Amino acid sequence: MSGSVNMIFSDMVGNNQVYSALSLNGEIYDFGGQVAYINQRGKIKFGAALSHIPYLYGSMFISSDTITIKDEPIPVVNLGIDYMRMFEDNISLFASYPLSQTRRFEANMSSSWYYYRIDRHTYYYLLDGFNIGGKREKLDAPRGSNYQQASFAYVSDNSYFGMTAPMQGSRSRYQIEKYFGSLDIYTTLIDYRHYFRIRPVSLAFRFYNYAMYGKDAESGIIPPFYLGYPWLIRGYENIGYSGNNFMTGETFNLSRLSGSRIMVANAEVRLPFTGPQRLALIKSNLLFTDLNLFFDAGIAWNRGSKIEFIHDLSKGVDGSYRFPVFSTGASIRINLFGYLVLEPYYAFPFQNGGFRNGEFGLNFIPGW
Repeated sequence: MSGSVNMIFSDMVGNNQVYSALSLNGEIYDFGGQVAYINQRGKIKFGAALSHIPYLYGSMFISSDTITIKDEPIPVVNLGIDYMRMFEDNISLFASYPLSQTRRFEANMSSSWYYYRIDRHTYYYLLDGFNIGGKREKLDAPRGSNYQQASFAYVSDNSYFGMTAPMQGSRSRYQIEKYFGSLDIYTTLIDYRHYFRIRPVSLAFRFYNYAMYGKDAESGIIPPFYLGYPWLIRGYENIGYSGNNFMTGETFNLSRLSGSRIMVANAEVRLPFTGPQRLALIKSNLLFTDLNLFFDAGIAWNRGSKIEFIHDLSKGVDGSYRFPVFSTGASIRINLFGYLVLEPYYAFPFQNGGFRNGEFGLNFIPGW
């Protein structure tokens, strides 16, 4: 079964708002929901949220087995599928205090409870491939845990948004976050973006640094940050699968794109291509697009990593050595009637084959 419903309730002037969402995608265990309340009457905006969210993932295995039918042992192929669910129950309190129309403070406190369920579906096949049945069983699940979190941030935004991305001004977020309970971790975030409008193009720059510290920062309980997402650095989605580049096999370890700390720098030249006549090269009332040239750079590392700024092939698969990765290419962002921004792109990842190994990709978010 699958389906969802979203509802928003508000008073006439919008001072009090309630957001709610219910969804089901799979079995009854995959039911999720959230409700949030926001009070915007005074200068300090505050609210609360309550949610139950299931996360489903799985694994599969094949093995030889023997089952007994009418007291006769029969060799079979055993296909097993484990459905693993992690459930998160969360309650959050949040508030913001505006300093001006472009600057504000934000604070958040939350508590989360996590628990698990594992179901194994087993299917039996004869050696000729004929299915003769199966079974389902509930397995023992790991113990749950709970975490508390508090964060504080300073946010500014005086940018002017174009058709698919900001065109002028700047945006920034500086945040510190602390995890309590079963974890001892704190994180810091620096996200600064600046845009220069030089008609007919805009120049966009971003510096992004996200880091985890504390005794549990590299314990694996919270996954490390990953550098290869296309909204950070484009062109590194297919590492390890392209047989014709020098980053596969013995010369590259995929873990070099993951770490408890990441740093990213991006630069783009953005050209409004189709859209309103005062902005775009080609006038259009329906199709709003930007053409972009980009350069992405980033590095991921852990505490104790040996950082070098030149990729040395002699390091082999030693993941303790970390070095920056770069990519360049072109993209087009398409505004789908204000509901979604698509960004198909073609990137040349310097450390994944360079100009010999271009990569197509697709982003589903507006320009940073």
